[in-house]
Amino acid sequence: MQKNNQNKGGFTLIEVLVVVLIIGILSSVALSQYRRAVIKSHNANFKQDIVSIGMAQQIYMDTFNKCADSFNELDIGTSLSVETADPCGISHIGNDAMRSSGNYYIVINHVGNTCSITGAWKEGEYACTGFSYILGNAGDLTDKNDTLMCVEKGNAAKKGVFCSKLEHGSFVSTLGGWDWYSL
Repeated sequence: MQKNNQNKGGFTLIEVLVVVLIIGILSSVALSQYRRAVIKSHNANFKQDIVSIGMAQQIYMDTFNKCADSFNELDIGTSLSVETADPCGISHIGNDAMRSSGNYYIVINHVGNTCSITGAWKEGEYACTGFSYILGNAGDLTDKNDTLMCVEKGNAAKKGVFCSKLEHGSFVSTLGGWDWYSL
């Protein structure tokens, strides 16, 4: 009688499935971390535009003792285009008080000598969430002057996620249909 001592090399189906499962789990974790890093990077650019406009507004205030009513009055070096659509309903004054860059738009506004530069994402999962730079006394929101805050429209799809989880903000107040978070 002859024995078949032939060893077949290779992997069993179970071994292959286990490897595929492990690769799938690792890639889903890596993809979510990558996506979060991309969003944080976009938010950093967004915040930088708002703070730059805030600095220009501060220079304008120091020179003229009032807030600017339009972007034309400010000396800004950002490449923002004129925006006419206001998908999130940010209150603004003046004919040239709204500009956009990519998927977000920025509005300048003021009440008395308290100026605000507020921006929101126009679309996507974080639509109507963004940031606001307050110059002057923001009384109801913070006791600090010249501060950057995170904002979410009351009906934002991911309410609470953008400001508290992604930007690590602390809820302060709801004012004018927007939730305000300190950063």
